[in-house]
Amino acid sequence: MLHIIEINRVEHQILFKRIAVDDSLLWVGNSVLSLAKAADTVKVFNTYLKTQRWYVLEDDLQRRGLLAEEIIAGVTVINYQAFVNLTLEHSVIQSWN
Repeated sequence: MLHIIEINRVEHQILFKRIAVDDSLLWVGNSVLSLAKAADTVKVFNTYLKTQRWYVLEDDLQRRGLLAEEIIAGVTVINYQAFVNLTLEHSVIQSWN
């Protein structure tokens, strides 16, 4: 399953209860800010990064002044074409906004 995530960090607890091992997560919009190495979500996120595939849209990082080097390790930075490919690879897509 592909999860497209655009939620604030308060809702992350709910989100992770509903995501299965080997699911894919795509972070978009303001949610990309929670991927910054300096964010208080890093410890929790590192636990889940081990069991799921995480992606972030490069354009959304840039719009918020973040570089790929400034986000937590294990998140793959992708462009819009790769985003389209992810949607084609997954038969089920859940949006969180």
